[in-house]
Amino acid sequence: MKMTIKKTTYTIWLTFLTLVAAFVLDAGCAVPKAPPNPLAGWKVYVHEPNETITQNYKDYIAKLPDEERKYAGMIQYFEDGSGKIAVKIEIPLHGSWWQHILIYDQNNNRINTIKYASGSYRS
Repeated sequence: MKMTIKKTTYTIWLTFLTLVAAFVLDAGCAVPKAPPNPLAGWKVYVHEPNETITQNYKDYIAKLPDEERKYAGMIQYFEDGSGKIAVKIEIPLHGSWWQHILIYDQNNNRINTIKYASGSYRS
C-alpha cells in the first residue's frame, strides 16, 4: 500500500513539475510580434529630399528628448511611386531599435508620423 502511494505522489509531482517547466519555458521564449512595416512596397529614394523635407526632419530630431536625439543615427529616404516621400530615422535606445517614420505628401507637407520598436539588441 505504501509503495502505491509513493508512486502516485511521485507521478503527480513529476506531472506538475513538467507542466510548470513547459509553461515557464513557453512564456520565457515568447517574442512579441513585430508591427507590420509601414514602408512595405516603398522604394529606397537615392536622392537627398528637398530643403523643405530636410529642414522638417531635422527640426523633428531637434525636438526629440535629449536621450533619443543624441542616438538618432541612420537616416534613410523612401518613395512610394505616387510622389510621397518617407524619412526613416533609426534610434537605438535601451536595447530596442526605434523607427521614426515621417511621411510627406507631394507638396512636401508631413502627413504622418509613425514611431515603433522594430527589434532589440544587447546593450
